[in-house]
Amino acid sequence: MQLFGKNKIDKKVLILDIGGATAGSAMAVFDKNGEAKIISYARKPVNFLFDVNLDASLRCTLNTITKLLEKSHQELVASTEIGNIDYVICVFSSPWFVSQTKEVLKTEKESFEVTDDVLVKLLEEEGRIFKENHPLFFSNNNEKSVEILEHNFMKVELNGYHTDQPIGKKAKTLKSYLYLSLGLRDAVDKFKKEISKFFPNVPIYFKTAPYVTFGSLYSITNIGTGFCVVNTGGETTDLYVVRDSYVDETITFPRGVNSFYRSLSKEFNITPREAVSMFASVLRGHRLESDYEKVKMILDKALSEWADFFEKVLKQASETKPLPIGMFLMSSDIMSSFFKEAVEQKHLAYYTEIGKPFKVVDINARWFMPHMPIKKDSNGKGIESDDTLMMELFFAKKFF
Repeated sequence: MQLFGKNKIDKKVLILDIGGATAGSAMAVFDKNGEAKIISYARKPVNFLFDVNLDASLRCTLNTITKLLEKSHQELVASTEIGNIDYVICVFSSPWFVSQTKEVLKTEKESFEVTDDVLVKLLEEEGRIFKENHPLFFSNNNEKSVEILEHNFMKVELNGYHTDQPIGKKAKTLKSYLYLSLGLRDAVDKFKKEISKFFPNVPIYFKTAPYVTFGSLYSITNIGTGFCVVNTGGETTDLYVVRDSYVDETITFPRGVNSFYRSLSKEFNITPREAVSMFASVLRGHRLESDYEKVKMILDKALSEWADFFEKVLKQASETKPLPIGMFLMSSDIMSSFFKEAVEQKHLAYYTEIGKPFKVVDINARWFMPHMPIKKDSNGKGIESDDTLMMELFFAKKFF
């Protein structure tokens, strides 16, 4: 049993990466040799306003997704050789989901056989409990306002031993580590409706960034005790902690790249989106010296606030056990290097397993290319530099 799903060949897929700061799309055909022909690729910024508002964020995100779907559909029509796509995978980053890892222990006096039915019932029951008992997170929290996005096995142990093939085996104890995630039903329904306008009658699957990142990195890396992932997002930052072959914890705090750009927009009396362009021009040295000093002051303050939040999260995540020293950074923004410098601060070594600073590496699209070669006649110029979408395409190839 593959705990992440089934791997098929000759499949045509559209990936929608739905983040807080940007959204991206990639359409690909995977052949029987595992090579990918990219039919369409694009990444666009998600507009954001002065005030943090989930409803406004949803409108802005849907607007960007619509533009990506239009482009994807046009290029699919132009590529008449492949016909329609087989499915769409939407990958949510914060704030579009909440998640939980649940350790579940089933013990019997006599040995029992592990069957599909046993595992399915376990998943369904834990998903129901998670959905009904999750604390207030959404504006109208009730059973009908949220939807289960994922309820998947990450790891299974029988009689204390890890196994990837539990079906058909007998045991007295079954310990499983489940990944559960919820999405706001209103948002999920709106994304489905927009996708169906361009790709009717195509199955749509919703996944979340922690699960996709874990499944992808765990498949191609060999990091003994685990690793951490920092996703700087738009409105928020997420920390994923992977230990012993499963996502142990996901923690979110309300500071991301948009916080800095809002401060810039307020100081210079410009829109948040204009602030993004302004910061890029500052980095290229195309602004006055006085502007540079103002920007540096705002940046230093924003990074200091972010670092304070980040250390509190590290403290929380390491309360029961120190954190793995390996850390992957996910950021599609030009601020990536500044976040990396903040994470590498020496005093944060206090929270790691061996008392040394985190070893921080940016997730790199090229890591996935040996496992998913891109055909030369592909149409997705630039995708080989899009770390997140390349990772999500690899996930689709391997686990769907």
